[in-house]
Amino acid sequence: TELEFWVKTPDDRADRNQLSIAQELKEQYWKRVTGPVGTAMEQTLEILDHYGFGVEMGHKEVGGVKAKMGNTGAFDHIITTYDYGDERYITAEGGWCASSNVPFEMSFQIIGDKATLKLDHTGLHIYHRDGRIETPDTGDPALPTGWHRELHYFTGCLLKGAAPYDYQTPESIFSALSVVTAEIQSAESNQKTRVVYF
Repeated sequence: TELEFWVKTPDDRADRNQLSIAQELKEQYWKRVTGPVGTAMEQTLEILDHYGFGVEMGHKEVGGVKAKMGNTGAFDHIITTYDYGDERYITAEGGWCASSNVPFEMSFQIIGDKATLKLDHTGLHIYHRDGRIETPDTGDPALPTGWHRELHYFTGCLLKGAAPYDYQTPESIFSALSVVTAEIQSAESNQKTRVVYF
């Protein structure tokens, strides 16, 4: 008996020729699955073991299409995992290859030992392990996410002719560029990359 994972490509349409070649050549056939797909597989195997199914193995059937640049000459969708080396991980996803009528969404989910913090289009919620759900007051309803507040602050600085140094310092900007540079290197090489701060 097999349990199959079907993962949708972030592109509107996948390149069937590349998928066919990857399957025939068995590219990445036994390569370790990482990121959200790997996490989902691992959690599923653990749940099946918990219920006594005795799973023998799990592997990726088709290598799939590697990360590639879009017609803009840059990566148009990327999923990255930050490994802090102490059993803390962050998986982040961003892209702009969806249809133009897809609404923008900023969201996050932080899973802790006692609760899960989740922000999505319904607002900010804290889901406690004991079943309680909190909805903290985030202040101005017109600025529901950090993305809205960043734009509001930046446009305010432009209108006032002020330098945006309250929240963004040169050091923090260089740190952000270091992370982005490492993500690009990792996507291009298909290898784990250590962040080297400028």
